[in-house]
Amino acid sequence: MEFITENLKGIILALIAVFAGIAITLNIKKSSKKKNTNKVNQKGNRVGGDMAGRDVNK
Repeated sequence: MEFITENLKGIILALIAVFAGIAITLNIKKSSKKKNTNKVNQKGNRVGGDMAGRDVNK
């Protein structure tokens, strides 16, 4: 019991740090699930000449 009373401030700060770390982790996971708006659907598009890149199957 003496240990807890002597180190109460440190214990409380450690608990706050743990809960803050959990909250930050949850926010990062939540933001990583957002839909990527950089992707473009190009299915069915036709290109010829210099516009066609190396991914075009000839």
